[in-house]
Amino acid sequence: MILRSRRIPAVLPADRRRYGRAPPVAERETGEEDMASDCAPDSEDERVPTVSRRRFGVGARKRAATDEHAGDFLTPVRCRERLTKDGVTFPEDELVSPEHCVFSYNFFSRLAEEEDDDDEVFNPYHFIKNIPSQSQQSKPRTRDIPVKTRSTPQATLVLDLDETLVFSSLNMIENAEYTFHTYFQNHEYKVFVVLRPHVKEFLQSMSKIFEMFVYTSAKKEYAEKILETLDPQKKLFRHRLYQEDCACVRGHYVKDLDVLERDLARTVVLDNAPHAFPYHLMNMIPIKSWAGDREDKELQRLIPYLEKLSETEDFRQVLKRRTDHLHRLLSED
Repeated sequence: MILRSRRIPAVLPADRRRYGRAPPVAERETGEEDMASDCAPDSEDERVPTVSRRRFGVGARKRAATDEHAGDFLTPVRCRERLTKDGVTFPEDELVSPEHCVFSYNFFSRLAEEEDDDDEVFNPYHFIKNIPSQSQQSKPRTRDIPVKTRSTPQATLVLDLDETLVFSSLNMIENAEYTFHTYFQNHEYKVFVVLRPHVKEFLQSMSKIFEMFVYTSAKKEYAEKILETLDPQKKLFRHRLYQEDCACVRGHYVKDLDVLERDLARTVVLDNAPHAFPYHLMNMIPIKSWAGDREDKELQRLIPYLEKLSETEDFRQVLKRRTDHLHRLLSED
């Protein structure tokens, strides 16, 4: 997941080198305006452009096959270039992920806080290194987090959704496991979903030893559709958190473990974007982003590791080596 830019133009620029941003979020509940004012766009009047059909096969990662004959799809943004973890940009025909392009505002990789910085590519390490103190930020409102009981496991596992457990696209995916329709700003979208290999085995195994939460920066109406396929009986995840449960820091949605009211010593996060949890790096297990590779085994490999981790008293001591490596990266110029 790539953090979004704060500001957007009213009309998308014709120049490929310039980035826009998704249109404004839907009207928020009372009490959220102060927390999310940084993330609101400057204009209420953005038009909804179309995005043309995109060819499959670009980029180094293996991806879900898409139908070359699929029709055009309407999206609120025109996706231009996408920055990967390795700093490689994919061209205009990259697959469209609805979490990035429609229902969350994390797609664009430019920081536009000042005009002089308009041409700088977003750097997650720079974002983490220079993030303000957590005490200076408004916390998202806690939303009916269930109280921990004696019957629930003491350890807590927090899972990201898109590119961690599933991959979804507005493009037609051949042999998609699930499809659903959803609405955004009076437009209907058909979303194609494939599950990461071994995801059901992983969730079943982890539910026996962890109290599990899913925490995504995507909009609730989109994420709920996907969660209906992963947890149709609502027995795996104790609670689900969405974009409205994220904090807004310098124009970016970040996730805050404090809203869970759980012991952080016994809490671990699995996410493909470490900068989504900048205040809780000691609890992070970064996982490789998944975009449809059917041979992927990351979740299967993590099962024995997390089983062993759940037996320790303080997860952060075990995960310290990963965090130390990240801190070394942050200290580099």
